[in-house]
Amino acid sequence: MQSRDFHSNRLTLTEVAEQLAVHPKTVQRWVLGSVRGKQLRSSLIGGRRYVVPSDLDDFLGDSATASRDLAKRRSPKNIPKSKTLPKRRGAR
Repeated sequence: MQSRDFHSNRLTLTEVAEQLAVHPKTVQRWVLGSVRGKQLRSSLIGGRRYVVPSDLDDFLGDSATASRDLAKRRSPKNIPKSKTLPKRRGAR
């Protein structure tokens, strides 16, 4: 991990979660524990954890690009708004 890369491109755990369309607690578990023998590298600065994109790619392995593409497809911007359901008869 290069110092310049870290300072310009660091992501919070919440930002990582948003990119991958997972809950922030999931990312926290990846950092504090391990998944399939791999642990997501992070740095603790001033009480906040940060991840460098290259470390995230290493953690995700071959599925890094696929995971980000899936997250883009699942983002709220790409999901069509559902139609409202008709009111039931007799409903107050």
